Amino acid sequence: MAALARVTNVVQQALASGKYLGAIWLEGSPFVEETTYWLNLLIDTAVPIAGNSSQRPHGAIANDGDRNIVDSVNYITSRIWADENGRDCVGAVAILDEQIFTSRDVQKSDARPGGYVATGGHGGIIGRLGHPGAPQFSFKPVKRAYT
Repeated sequence: MAALARVTNVVQQALASGKYLGAIWLEGSPFVEETTYWLNLLIDTAVPIAGNSSQRPHGAIANDGDRNIVDSVNYITSRIWADENGRDCVGAVAILDEQIFTSRDVQKSDARPGGYVATGGHGGIIGRLGHPGAPQFSFKPVKRAYT
């Protein structure tokens, strides 16, 4: 438990420093949604956190890991996550397969490439990336981001 508190403290301090526009968390596909949700609950930050994973190995046709990172950078730099005061109003998200999921409403449902679904219906997929133009939300959740 002490190690978890130290890690949380390091991440909290880094994001509170004002040096970063956001954070990207990279993790294997079986658990990225749990970690992203955990970060959403424990890290109090004004900047966005985007969780990514990769289903396919580097060198495979249609490698998705690199694309997910590029999409996360585009999401963070677009500032679509910001409220009128410039603070993140969406909470941590998972950016996978050119979709933006809220961290509390995404689940890995299949071991095959892709396999991420929104829990509780369509409400977990709040936007799209990777298409011509800037990242965009279909809607912004009205639920508090950190509950």
